[in-house]
Amino acid sequence: VITTNVPVLAPACEKLAVVAHENGTDFWVIVHRFGDNAFLSYLLTPGGLSSAPVQSNVGVPVTYGDAYAGYLCASVDGTMLAAAYPDVINLVQVYDFDAATGSVTNAITLNGFATQGLSSGIYGVEFSPSDDRLYLATTWITSRLYQIDLTTSTLTQLQSIPGNYMLGALQL
Repeated sequence: VITTNVPVLAPACEKLAVVAHENGTDFWVIVHRFGDNAFLSYLLTPGGLSSAPVQSNVGVPVTYGDAYAGYLCASVDGTMLAAAYPDVINLVQVYDFDAATGSVTNAITLNGFATQGLSSGIYGVEFSPSDDRLYLATTWITSRLYQIDLTTSTLTQLQSIPGNYMLGALQL
């Protein structure tokens, strides 16, 4: 399917992910709407992009500050999503995703890391190939790269980059 310059959603956050449909042929294009906590999953088939998304109201409402920024990523197996909410909110949420229905459910907030030294500005998120670890990148002031073991909720700082060099986007 080739489609260009067709607005999908406005107002929208930066958060965008694509997950293979359970049928192995189609895909879900998942976006987060600005102004509330709605995830919209659009079905992409060989016939094009559906105009009627599956709406899931779950997790943090994005209504202010730089929370509209930050990544949304899918786990390798397509069963989970992770979203970064930088600046004012400064947290990460992990969700369950149903690749058959396009539903986003079960928001789990990973925000207890401030006491473990997690700096502000969480922007990039990405799952490991085995889906048991989540990587976080922070921006602003000092950029840091973190790993969260999702089986134990253990946070480990992997790298710190001072000065004008900024991490941000992560991609497997």
